[in-house]
Amino acid sequence: MSTVRKHARQWHCNPHQIAVCGFSAGGHLAASLGTMWNLTELYQSLDIDKKELRPDAMILCYPVICGDEYAHQGSLQRVSGSYPGTKEYKFWDITSHVDAETCPAFLWHTVNDQSVPVENTIAMISALQNHAVPYECHLFPEGTHGMSVCTQEVGSFDPYNQRWMPMSIQWLYRLFDYTK
Repeated sequence: MSTVRKHARQWHCNPHQIAVCGFSAGGHLAASLGTMWNLTELYQSLDIDKKELRPDAMILCYPVICGDEYAHQGSLQRVSGSYPGTKEYKFWDITSHVDAETCPAFLWHTVNDQSVPVENTIAMISALQNHAVPYECHLFPEGTHGMSVCTQEVGSFDPYNQRWMPMSIQWLYRLFDYTK
C-alpha cells in the first residue's frame, strides 16, 4: 500500500482511492490489510505513517475470515504456523480485528461453497455492521469455490454470478464519488 501511494503520480492512480481485492486465501490477505493496517508492530517495523498502509476499500471474494468452526483450517494453519485453538491461530480470525477504522468492504460468496463456508462472509458483515463500517454484500445461491470472475476464460462461466464484477465497480464509483 505504501509503495502504491508513494508511486501514485507515476503509476497514474489516486493515492486516496486505492482498493485491495482478494479471493479465498487472498481474501484473507486483503482483509488482513484492511483490518490490521494499524497494528503497532507492523507500521513501526516499516518506519512509516500507519495511514499509508490502510487501503481505502477492500473487495473480498469468498474470503477466508473465521478462526472458529467455519474456518478454512488449512489456510489459517499456513498463515499462523499453528493449530486450531491456539492463541496464534485465533489471532488470524479477521473479525477480531474489525474496528471503526476498518476500510469499507464489498463482499461476495456463494451459499453452497464447499471449501470456504459462507459463514465466513456472514461473520465479516456482522463485524462490519457492529462497527458501523460501510459494506455491500452479495450472496449467490449456487456456485463452486474459486469462480473468480465467472468467465469461460477462467473455467467458471456463470453469467448470474458474474454480476459481482460490475456491482463491485459501481460500488467503488459510489464510494469514491467517481463519475465518468
